[in-house]
Amino acid sequence: MRCGILTVSDRCSSGETEDKSGENLEKLLRSSDLKPTEIVRRCVPDEKTTIQDALRHFADDLKLNLVLTTGGTGFSPRDVTPEATRPLLDKECPGLVIAMLSQSLHVTPLAMLSRAAAGIRKSTLIINFPGSTKASHECFTFVIPALPHAIELLSDLPVIHHHHPVQHHHTCSHPNRHSSHHAASQHYHHHNLHEGRRKHSRQAAKTDEFQVASRPRHSLYPLIPVPEAISVILTNTFPLPTTTLTNLQDALGYVLSEDLFSCDPFPPFRASVKDGYAVIGMIILHARVA
Repeated sequence: MRCGILTVSDRCSSGETEDKSGENLEKLLRSSDLKPTEIVRRCVPDEKTTIQDALRHFADDLKLNLVLTTGGTGFSPRDVTPEATRPLLDKECPGLVIAMLSQSLHVTPLAMLSRAAAGIRKSTLIINFPGSTKASHECFTFVIPALPHAIELLSDLPVIHHHHPVQHHHTCSHPNRHSSHHAASQHYHHHNLHEGRRKHSRQAAKTDEFQVASRPRHSLYPLIPVPEAISVILTNTFPLPTTTLTNLQDALGYVLSEDLFSCDPFPPFRASVKDGYAVIGMIILHARVA
């Protein structure tokens, strides 16, 4: 796993300020489940062509698996990182952008001013993060749950070791109820022993956490069209008998088949608000207005 961090900032590239955002992203990557073997960092000014040259170098020459950019995603005239990134992408990944935006809006309404882009160039995943250390940190935590699997699909690297066993379980058939019950029992048993298994290897812990994915996915009942389902329901159900009652006390336990209207004003006085009135009939022998 090889990663790149591209900091886009006029001031950082000129040495006026320290690249705290890029440094923090490096720490986050090293402590994440990605476990990168190499992290390449570079700082460039807010120039579209310079940003693109750096991204091409990361993706085409170094063939990095993941590239995170920080900075240049706002409304400033010099913020051009998304405009530099999008033309280089073979495929865009709007789901990553939506995840960052939706989660960031829970933190601050100013998140709606971010214009980040994300996508794939060849086998490299590129994601734009905001320039501030806090915002880029938050966005990293929002997307990291999906990154191991995404990079595995792009590079054929066994980043998350539980993926292939889960795929194997998906292809297996579970023809009877016993196998389904057995898988559910194993899942329940796993959770009872989960705390004890924390002492095992990280790989084993990951596999156990996703044990739910190995449960049967095949229903015992076939899917049928909606009209056919309605026909089956109507064929196997019978209408309730209709009974006419004049004594309100005898109506307990029955279901009204028609709308019930009051012959008298309800409530029996002038009122501008008439919501919230109900007839209590289950706990008394005669009706009264609540």
